[in-house]
Amino acid sequence: MTAQEWRPADHIAARQVWPKKLPSFSGKPRDWPKFYSYFVESTKACALSPAENMARLEECLTGPARDSVEGWLDCPTSVPLVIKTLKRLYGRPSLVVKDLLDKVRRIPAPRPEQLDELITFGLAVLHLCHHFNNADLAQYLSNPELLDDLEISARGDERRYSIAAAHTVDQLSLPNRQINFPSLISSYDYLQDVPVERDEEEVPRILIGLENVDLMTPLETRSGQPGQPIAVKTVLGWAIYGPHQTTTTSRQPMMSNVHCITTTRDEQHPQLPPARQQVNEESDVVLNEMLRQYFTLEEAT
Repeated sequence: MTAQEWRPADHIAARQVWPKKLPSFSGKPRDWPKFYSYFVESTKACALSPAENMARLEECLTGPARDSVEGWLDCPTSVPLVIKTLKRLYGRPSLVVKDLLDKVRRIPAPRPEQLDELITFGLAVLHLCHHFNNADLAQYLSNPELLDDLEISARGDERRYSIAAAHTVDQLSLPNRQINFPSLISSYDYLQDVPVERDEEEVPRILIGLENVDLMTPLETRSGQPGQPIAVKTVLGWAIYGPHQTTTTSRQPMMSNVHCITTTRDEQHPQLPPARQQVNEESDVVLNEMLRQYFTLEEAT
């Protein structure tokens, strides 16, 4: 129901439902969205007069918020000025976001051995995102301040490195390669003392792009003959990549699936029969989904 559709009977009924008092507000930016939303919605629903609103503001404002508008609280016509001043001082999006982020940052970082801490931290992040969405601040979920704060480290290393302009995708469709590390290491003498994590079932979950090329700068290399893998040490640890001869000596041919869909348009009958139209629409959906999955990695660049 819009403001134009409210009837006197509706306002009377709303006054029986809405609490008469506003939420207490002392000037904390994180409390501003709740306070402001309640003030606006209750005023609209109950058709409150300036005098009624001023009485509510007189009762709910405390601390710095009250001090900043103290001189206007005796005049009902000053209600718009009071709200405008409070919004300028405590309701600016940048202030609200900073206060909410500071609240989350004060929560101790979760430790792997304490799952309860991980749950607590995860709930705090969920509440933060929910708050942003409800307060029309969703654009701040991808602001540079959050992106710049992402850090990465090598396993077992206390040093942290910043990741610039990090992005997330719903599904990172990287292949789950079954690698037999003992066989790989034992096959080459120059790899014998390379310390690598032997997680054969590990699925890649992060891509490091050229924006962070400094994290991939080779500090030390181990290489053999042409056609053999090479080991590279970076600030994030050792990585082994390149060809590895297995029981199969011949290279498997590359296979590509090409799906062609041809649509025709009859000039005399521009409207396709419902059956053919449905087939074309279903084919488009299938093709679009295949392309979306194929180019998932492009979303991370």
